[in-house]
Parts: sequence; structure tokens; C-alpha cells
Amino acid sequence: MNRILIADDDISVVDTIAGILKNEGGFEVETALRHDEIIGKIECFQPHLLTLDLEFGSQSEAGIAILKEIRSRYNEKRLPIIIISGTGDTVKLRELVKSGMNDYIYKPIDAGDLLEKISGCIQVAPVDTTIWKKQVIGNSKAMMDLMLHVGRLTRAELDTLILGENGTGKDLIAELFHEMGPRHGERFYAIDCTNIPDNLSEIELWGHAANAFTGAVKDKKGRSEMADQGTLLLNEIGDLSLSQQAKILNFIQNKTFLRIGEVEPRSLDIVILVATNKNLYEMVKQGKFREDLYFRLHSNNIIMPPLRDRLEDIPLLAAHFMKKYNKKLKKDIKGIVSDVLEKFQALLWPGNVRQLEKCIETGMINCRGQQIKWKDVQSYIEHGEQALHTSDAGQPEFDPDWTYKKIKDAIKNKADETERHYITHHLEKNKYKIVKTAQAIGLKNYQQLTEIMQRLKISK
Repeated sequence: MNRILIADDDISVVDTIAGILKNEGGFEVETALRHDEIIGKIECFQPHLLTLDLEFGSQSEAGIAILKEIRSRYNEKRLPIIIISGTGDTVKLRELVKSGMNDYIYKPIDAGDLLEKISGCIQVAPVDTTIWKKQVIGNSKAMMDLMLHVGRLTRAELDTLILGENGTGKDLIAELFHEMGPRHGERFYAIDCTNIPDNLSEIELWGHAANAFTGAVKDKKGRSEMADQGTLLLNEIGDLSLSQQAKILNFIQNKTFLRIGEVEPRSLDIVILVATNKNLYEMVKQGKFREDLYFRLHSNNIIMPPLRDRLEDIPLLAAHFMKKYNKKLKKDIKGIVSDVLEKFQALLWPGNVRQLEKCIETGMINCRGQQIKWKDVQSYIEHGEQALHTSDAGQPEFDPDWTYKKIKDAIKNKADETERHYITHHLEKNKYKIVKTAQAIGLKNYQQLTEIMQRLKISK
């Protein structure tokens, strides 16, 4: 039986957590109601996991100090620690992650959420966050959730599907996945699937033997072999043809391939990451993506948050891009005027972080002072907004000669398509857990979501 230590000075919270863990989780439970009890209880009780209140008494930083103390003593034992917090302070959350927190949960405590997080922390080693500052910018809740999720997957060395809009940083998170995992000392190799001709895909991916065909004077390694012992990224897999997808499915399932001209399959020891900006679920329904490949990829996924879901990260991102382009453009611009940043945080940024970077670069080129002003970026912003509205893909096409019923049907179909995309997105984000998804999108109960899924013909 797994043992859990609850460290909290609020007896009502302790009773709530203990009740959940004993009655619903079947755990053995011990409690520490005072700061000075925690280390002794860890030594005596030898817990498999610790839940730690972020605030002891009135000391708002007490939880961080205790976390650091525990990590300094028990880093080798790697005791999983879940922080219990009453606030969503992302700055503090980032500090907690850096200090060795495995996961967190907000009050009031949801039993299902707590048990799920405990199960994940006990089964998977803690997340190594030492490399975050090198590649990941942002301390929003969306980014913290993303990083914790990436850490769990990479520690387990799971093949993973990375989903996200253009410009959200799918390739960046793939590199981070590799760097955070046990294979970080081996090679990370990315293949852009958009650049693989259909008739040359087998040669490109898996190579050929000498004399396999006219002109093949010697053995050639395929590009997938470049990642042996490391991590392979298949970027934009949604652009592959159906015939290419069939070959990729076998490769992902078995980690084996056959060079052209050979009869014995070769095997690779790799973790495979697959990324796309396409809605694969919709492509399956349209017959453009293999259903078996979709379900093979879908088991583990990372969903990149669009910039509109992490607007609070814009000042940090802007500062990073300014540092980059000050060096590139040989300038010394100090910052961005506050009202411009406020306007930035009110935009939707359909091009995501990539669009923000280009905006900052444009502003720095146009800037004639020490700070970027609205006039320096106005043309770029307004041109982007105009282009977005003039190519509004959300409007259903129609013929003026249609009957009123036909136009109503067209509008309904478009609405259903939008709703289906929305529901599918949140189901994927919550790993098709119906109760959790219903709560996330504000439905009263899971039955409502089930009815919506039946109406839209969405299957689990």
C-alpha cells in the first residue's frame, strides 16, 4: 500500500485530503500539522508522496522554503511532492517548479483531480526543469501545465503527438522533450514531412542497399537512422499522402524498417515525436488521414497553447525578442511603451508567438528612439488584422439562388463543424475524460457532454 504524508496546518484541509486518500484512493496516510514535524515524519513514515500546503500560517513563502529544504535533503530519493495552493500565482508557481515540485492542485480540492495527480506522480519520476530557461519563455499557468505534462511523458520515454496551431512552437517543445529526457546525450533529428516526395519517401526515410537500383553504387542510410538511440521528430505528418502514412504506421508501431534492396528488417532504438498543425480527427473523417495511424498517435499527446491563451506571457516574450533583435540589428532599444504592451495583450494573435516575434522585429526596425511606440508596429498589426478579416474562413459559402432552407442548412452545418472542432479540441486536451472535459468547458454535468457528442457524432 502506498503511503502519503499530508503537510498542512489547517486541520479541516487535512481531514478533507485524508478522507479522499483513505476512502477513495486506498492509501495509508500520515499527517504533519507543524513545520518542524515534516522532516521527522518523512524519516519515520517513509512516504511514497508528500502533499504540501503552500502557506503555513500567515507565511506566504513558507511552502517554497519547506520544499527547498526537503529537496536539499531528499533529492536522491526523489520524493514526489504535490503543492496544495489557494491561488494561481504563476510567478510563485514557476519558483515552485524550479525548486522541485512535481505537481500542484488548487483549493477547493477535487477528489478526482487529486487522485489522478497522485497516481501520475507516484508512477513517473519528477520533472527535471534545469533546462527550461534555455528554451521556454513564459510563466503563465498554461505554460506551467504544459511543462509538467511534457516532463511526465519524456521521463516515461513515450512516443508522443504534438498538436498546435502554426507559430506555437511545436518544434521547440520537441527539442525540449528530448533535452529533458534520458536520451538528452544522444541525437535529436527532425524530418520535415512536407519536403518528402511521395515516390522517394522510402529512400529518404529508410535508405537503400548498394545495387538496389541503377545508380545505387553504395549503401545509403535513411534519415530516420540519424536518430538511432535518440529522438526522431516527424514534423507536419498531416501533409503525408495516404500511401506514406501506411509505411509510417508500421515504422512507429514496430520501430523497424526495410532498406530498399534488403530482405532483413532493421530496428531502431528511438523515441518518436510527431507534430502537426492539422486537425487529424477531421482529416480521418474526410478520408485524408488513416484512422489506424490516428489512434496509434493519439494515445499520448501534447497540445500547444495558442498565444491568446497565455497573453500574460507577452511582456516576457517581447523582452526576449528585443534582446535577440538588438543583437541582430545592432541596436540598443530599451523597451516598449506600456500602452503598446496593453494593446498587445488585447489582440488575438492568430499567428501566435511567431507573429509576435515578427511584430517586435518590425517595431525595432522602425523605432527611432529608446522605446517601441505604437506607430512603429501599427502598420504591421493593422495589415495582419485586415488580412485575417478579408479571408474569413468561418463564413459558409452560399449561392444567391439557394432556397432559404438550403442557406439555413449550410449555416447549421458550419455551426456544427465549429462546435465539433471545439468539443474535440477539449476532449483531446483532457485525454477524452468525459467528466473532466465537461467541467473544463463549463457544462453542468457529464451527461450534457455525452449528448453533445452523440449529436455531433463524436466517438471516444
